[in-house]
Amino acid sequence: MSRHPTDWCLMLPSFRHASIKRKLMSISLISNSVALLLSCLGFLLYDMVSYRQATEAKLSAVAHVVANHTAAALVFDDSNAAEETLAALRAEQGILSACIQRMDGARFADYRRDDGADSCSLQAHAHKGIDAWTHHFDISVPIELEGEELGILTIDAGHVDMGARLARYGFIAAIVMLASGVVALFLASKLWGFISSPIIRLLETFRIVSLEKDYSLRVESESRDELGRLIDSFNEMLGQIQDRDRELQSSRDQLEEAVEARTLELSTAIEDLNGEITQREKAEERIRQLAYYDIVTGLPNRQMLKEMLDRALTDAARNKACLALVYLDLDHFKEVNDTLGHSAGDELLRQVSGRLLECVRFGDAIARSPEEGEQDERELTTVSRQGGDEFTILLSPMRSSEDASRVAERIVEEIRKPFTINNTEVVVGTSVGIAIYPDDGTDSETLIEHADTAMYHAKESGGNDFQYFTQSMKVAALRRVRLENDLRQAIDSEAFRLVYQPKFNMSDQSVAGVEALIRWTNPATGSDEPGGFIGVCEESGLIVPIGEWVLREACRQGKAWEHSDIGPIRVAVNVSGRQFRDDALLPMVERILAETELPPQLLELEVTETAMIEDEDEAVKTLRALKNLGVHISLDDFGTGYSSLNLVHRLPLDSLKVDGSFIRGIEQNADSRTIVRSIVLLGQGLGLEVVAEGVETEAQIEFLRSCGCNQIQGYWYMRPVPSDELAQKLRDQSWRKKA
Repeated sequence: MSRHPTDWCLMLPSFRHASIKRKLMSISLISNSVALLLSCLGFLLYDMVSYRQATEAKLSAVAHVVANHTAAALVFDDSNAAEETLAALRAEQGILSACIQRMDGARFADYRRDDGADSCSLQAHAHKGIDAWTHHFDISVPIELEGEELGILTIDAGHVDMGARLARYGFIAAIVMLASGVVALFLASKLWGFISSPIIRLLETFRIVSLEKDYSLRVESESRDELGRLIDSFNEMLGQIQDRDRELQSSRDQLEEAVEARTLELSTAIEDLNGEITQREKAEERIRQLAYYDIVTGLPNRQMLKEMLDRALTDAARNKACLALVYLDLDHFKEVNDTLGHSAGDELLRQVSGRLLECVRFGDAIARSPEEGEQDERELTTVSRQGGDEFTILLSPMRSSEDASRVAERIVEEIRKPFTINNTEVVVGTSVGIAIYPDDGTDSETLIEHADTAMYHAKESGGNDFQYFTQSMKVAALRRVRLENDLRQAIDSEAFRLVYQPKFNMSDQSVAGVEALIRWTNPATGSDEPGGFIGVCEESGLIVPIGEWVLREACRQGKAWEHSDIGPIRVAVNVSGRQFRDDALLPMVERILAETELPPQLLELEVTETAMIEDEDEAVKTLRALKNLGVHISLDDFGTGYSSLNLVHRLPLDSLKVDGSFIRGIEQNADSRTIVRSIVLLGQGLGLEVVAEGVETEAQIEFLRSCGCNQIQGYWYMRPVPSDELAQKLRDQSWRKKA
């Protein structure tokens, strides 16, 4: 690999690490010395060549003169005369010898200085002419007379003064090189300042800037050469750094002020947040308990009962024991709700649950979910609330079926006693049904169904009594068949009708949408409340065609309102669990939207938590498909069913509806207030609209407003009314008189 000439110098460690001054002076001295040396060598070579040429010309001229003078001696064969002529060459100091030969090679005359060689003998061994690299000149010229060649004259001369000349030249060259080096060193030391001064100033400034971080310093530039441009660039860089440093310092000051202010705010906020987090953790823990415990009574819910019943059946089968499931429903509970309000109904449920717990053996029941700090060693949770005014009691194990009858008698007797609700004496009864394992069923679903059938039989027999499940109770099943037939006829004759209850925005009391509710007058009872027939519809599957009719009628009405003076209004339709699990739900919604030409964003589907328990993944898939249509999705009766927070997070929801049982407990129950506040926070955290249903008092409205609830729905503003009456109320805004 080839190297640059300067690489050899840089390979020397002492030279590589030397200062720029030393490097420049060394380079200057080396360059001058080499130049002078080459000049001296060239001059010396030139002088040697010139000297030899002059010597040759001189010898040649002498040889011709001698040859002319010795021609006559050759003619007359006078060798003495020839030798005398040759002896005259002694005057030439450089001639060592001379020789005259005849043409036949015989020596005729010769001359030899004392220290010279025999030119005639040398001629035999030397080339004719001048040898440029020896100390001798060999000159041979012919001796002629009138054109006739008589002989040859050979002269041998030496460099008598060449060594002295070389010595003089060497001495002169050494003196010149020494003088040149001194002069070059002197000039370099004087001229070094033009290069070193800017570099030294630049280095010193750089050092100060690095140590003191003072970016206001500048290096003075005195030239426009490369160093001058380097200094200008360095000064420009310092200026940019100084400007940036000022900006950073300003930003740093502002940031410190902002951080200080924010730190103060955060310290205050953290204190508030710590308290809020504590409350939220308690609320979230309470929400988790909703999966297994009823919020109104504190009793285990339907899901907990099923799990406990499954375990009890397994133990009974293993131990060959029997157990009983007691199913009861309060008589005249609806009248209490209608006359005293839902809050009074909730209080009645709580007092009933307390009496039920007094009616069973200690080992048969757990009264409530363990409060914080309590310890409970009982394993089975057997007294539960199924929903509404229905309760169940699991008696396990039993010695005989008579144990169940004794418990049922105590229950009927205790519930018959008056209750005091808000200083008002309330008297209700209860209808109790009993199913025995293994006689009346060997699985939980069958036992619950048969106990429920026995309860309905007791209620239809006048209530305030208990009944064991028997085969004779098929009469009640026939009644249900009759009710089912009536419902089928109602479907064919379109005897159903819809009423609408609006939802209002808390911010400005504007209408956020309406909920479509089905009504049908039962020919047997005369009641038009859906609670009397919806259950049969669910069990029989009639809920599917009825639900389709409700959806189509609601969409038709929504389309009619779209371009009216009160529209457009989003219409909400409840989707039952049976409908939700039907694969035809999505095509049906698409078809009805196309038929009625209702924009999808004006339709809201309300789905309950229990509808999604069986297959959560399929539920998420179905809701996403509906959501992709543009339909608004709402989770109804939130908190009363069994759904994990993870499922709620996965669902593509637009809103949460807080169940009315929570709202009714706001004024008297601190737990209800905590639950409602937690649900609102949960909904807001998930980016959902939160709707409170069952609002009946101004105190409830004020609490919901303080929680940040988005929408409300309930009797306080408006009861469910037909579409024309709703339109009129919305036009004259008569409902605002309560706002």
